[in-house]
Amino acid sequence: MARGDDSKGSDLRRRAESIVRKSAEVLEEADLPSEKMRLLVHELRVHQIELEMQNEELRLAQLALEQARDRFLDLYDYAPVAYFTLDKHGLIMEANLTAVHLLGIEMKSLVKKPFSRLVCKDDQDTYYFHYRLVFDEKTKQTCEIKLVKKNGEQFHAQLESIAAQDDGGDLSQLRIVVTDVTERKRLEEDLKKSHDGLEKRVEERTSELLITNRNLQSEIAERQRAGEALKQSEERFRAVFEGAQDLIFLKDLSLRYTHVNPAVEKVLGLPSSRIIRQTYEDLFGREGSAYVKDADERVLEGKSIEDERTSTVNGIPMTFLNSRIPLRDIEGQVVGILVVSRDITERKRMEFSPLESDPAYSSKAMRSTLSLANVAAQRGSTILLLGESGSGKDYLAKYIHNCSKRSSGPYFSVNCASIAASLAESELFGHEKGSFTGAHARKRGLLELAEGGTLLLNEIAELPLTLQAKLLSFLDTKKFTRVGGEKEISVNVRLLTATNRDLEKEVEAGAFRKDLFYRINVISISVPPLRERREDIPILVQEILSQLSQELQITSFPRIDSAIMERLRKYDWPGNVRELRNVLERAVILSGGKTENLNKLGLPLEAERLDEDWSFKTSFPADQSLNQITQDLKRSLIVEALRRSRGSRKGASRSLGISRYSLKHYMKALAYEGE
Repeated sequence: MARGDDSKGSDLRRRAESIVRKSAEVLEEADLPSEKMRLLVHELRVHQIELEMQNEELRLAQLALEQARDRFLDLYDYAPVAYFTLDKHGLIMEANLTAVHLLGIEMKSLVKKPFSRLVCKDDQDTYYFHYRLVFDEKTKQTCEIKLVKKNGEQFHAQLESIAAQDDGGDLSQLRIVVTDVTERKRLEEDLKKSHDGLEKRVEERTSELLITNRNLQSEIAERQRAGEALKQSEERFRAVFEGAQDLIFLKDLSLRYTHVNPAVEKVLGLPSSRIIRQTYEDLFGREGSAYVKDADERVLEGKSIEDERTSTVNGIPMTFLNSRIPLRDIEGQVVGILVVSRDITERKRMEFSPLESDPAYSSKAMRSTLSLANVAAQRGSTILLLGESGSGKDYLAKYIHNCSKRSSGPYFSVNCASIAASLAESELFGHEKGSFTGAHARKRGLLELAEGGTLLLNEIAELPLTLQAKLLSFLDTKKFTRVGGEKEISVNVRLLTATNRDLEKEVEAGAFRKDLFYRINVISISVPPLRERREDIPILVQEILSQLSQELQITSFPRIDSAIMERLRKYDWPGNVRELRNVLERAVILSGGKTENLNKLGLPLEAERLDEDWSFKTSFPADQSLNQITQDLKRSLIVEALRRSRGSRKGASRSLGISRYSLKHYMKALAYEGE
């Protein structure tokens, strides 16, 4: 219609211009008076100006009309709904761009194609009924069907159709507005499902309420009984909490004490009002507070920790065995910490420790070793102790522990060579119940037991390669899993290692992992053998005899005079400090507290020549029986044979003319273990 109006306006302008032009020509040819001619020409020019103004108005109107038409076409093409124009046969005559994009079909593929091809097969009848109804009723009709895109995807569409009449009043076109209602249909289906589910839930809930109503009286009675039981349980808990001899603390998420039992008040000598809202550092000082904070934070992560700590209470060192357990609310969230501490100070005092003060050794080699150990003790690095068997690596490890910041924590030592390969992993890392035959209960390994302290792995070269890999993983992450377990456990423990082997050669031979060797060899300390620190023998003798007097519960032991001490200093001691201890222990047992001849006590005399004459002396009448004298003679012969063979039982048995089994039998019968 807009295009027709434009054509008519152009024709009118052309006709008007033609009339004006012809009128001007006629006036020029007519023989009229000049004044009249002038007036007519003026009037004609006025009409010409008016005509030109009208032409300009028509041009502006035409321009506005074209702009309005363009805007209409834009709105038509990019409308949020799809527009289709169908002829009376149902063929698509025209469609907007929205329809093209919605269906994914090009315009040329849409035009002159039946609209019914866009309808899915299941909705064809619905569409034809809708189509005929529009033409018959001559009113706008609406229906919902599924249309099919070019890629075969179906979607829900709402059709709003109206028939258009031609100039003669006949129905010639069908105009359809298509709206994608897929999302609305989905929401309706979800709403229906929710409604159906709600109705089903109402029915179920109604049934439940009926059952609940029938059981209401019995439930009330049960609750009354449960309330009474809860009251009794609370009374029992209060009695246990207040009457327990162990110290019980409750902490909140900020690691401040919220509840303490009377045992805490008694030990600390403070009322609960002065303990509540305090921290560990407030009550026990800064020593060890860093570890306690770390342990508590791990408990807040859901872990349970058992550790052993020594804290100063009112100026007195006290050792406690602590169990730290997370407190959870009804939803399982950690809301605090329960700490149960048992005073084991007296038990720890019974465990004799020779390292209460720094030993004043005379040898330069040992003083240098202890100095290095003291420096290394202040660091948290892994330490590798090297040295011959029996040279005192375990002793030095305990010294490092006592000099470190972990001295208030536990100390454990394990000889890897003494553990069966099949049980080594369980000993170190623990196991879960049923993880292997004989695992009747959960067991905590040495790494867990040493929480907050130090663990020495002596003879680490004896560990199987598979266990070396797991140990390496622990050193990297400080986490491990028990045998047969799945839960990862984290511990705060310092690891010391020791060996009498050359680990570099073990690595070359493939018997020890190279990566583990580099991991444990952060700081290495070599323990000098006893033959390189002979000046320390008098001090070691006094220390060992002091220990033996407590262990054997005797009040006196052989007096070691200067001559005997000199001969001890001249011996090479292939077994190092362990051999010295064994010799002194044998001397203490055999002496009965009396001063005896060194040979009679079976002490080694390496200072003398190995091939010198040997004799056994006794007196008559003797103060011993014949059987006792015979036993002393046998013992002396065995000691001399072992001395001359430098501790070799094979060489000693050959020199005595007996088998190794017989030598072992004699040594056992004479209570002589040897080296």
